[in-house]
Amino acid sequence: MIGFGTKTNTAAEIIQCAINNKYAFIDTKDTNNSIRHFKKCTFAREDVFLCSKLMGECSPENHIPENVFSQCEKSLHAARLNYWDVYYIHHSFVP
Repeated sequence: MIGFGTKTNTAAEIIQCAINNKYAFIDTKDTNNSIRHFKKCTFAREDVFLCSKLMGECSPENHIPENVFSQCEKSLHAARLNYWDVYYIHHSFVP
């Protein structure tokens, strides 16, 4: 599987180009504005493996267990998706 990582302002056209060129894995995160570009792209959801990450490098409150689910839902809403294939928690904090 070949993956494509987005940056803060990766344009929708670039993401679409990656999908069109058979990148099967797209990596983004909530603090990355390009998460909102998925709604502008055309693809069969089952053909693209999508992942996001819990915001939290500067937000330890997001890592409180009861907040993780709501943060994941917010990212899905921003991307206009029903699910992530992977939702990473990159940084850990001890509550």
